[in-house]
Amino acid sequence: MSERQHNEPERMDRSQIEQLQSERLRILLDAVAGSNPFWTQKFQSAGVDISSVKTPADLQNLPFSRKSELAADNAAHPPYG
Repeated sequence: MSERQHNEPERMDRSQIEQLQSERLRILLDAVAGSNPFWTQKFQSAGVDISSVKTPADLQNLPFSRKSELAADNAAHPPYG
């Protein structure tokens, strides 16, 4: 996809939007899993292999988090958990 298309999702058809969402999801998960101990542990504890999460439909396989878990991690690892 061109840079212009990334900046104009309202002009994309459904398949292009789904492709963009999937690309952005993979980028986000790759960044989080490798650098954020909270989420790395959360995924491991739930037995989730994040490389199997490829589309937004796969998000249902990710574990839930509670506000209290996020607050505890933030307090233990300031400023952003």
